[in-house]
Amino acid sequence: MMTLYEIIGASHYASTEEIEAAFSKKLAEFSLLHALGSEKAAPMINELKNAKKVLTDPVKRAEYDRTLSAEKGTVHVDLRKPDRTENRPISP
Repeated sequence: MMTLYEIIGASHYASTEEIEAAFSKKLAEFSLLHALGSEKAAPMINELKNAKKVLTDPVKRAEYDRTLSAEKGTVHVDLRKPDRTENRPISP
């Protein structure tokens, strides 16, 4: 199973802006495939939208990262710099 980071095409340490840019790029690719009649495009577009929703919300992203670390049996240490545009701190 792919992680949300793999689905959206961004690094685990990507900023919110980098995640949004990766989302836009992937969405354009799958929108073109959908317009050409690909049956696989619609579910992937939904997965992309879900990945963006989780990864651009600091609270949801921190929760997802902890869950992902627990599934892999690793310890999660958040080394990302907090986004300056957001008022909420990134949860540990």
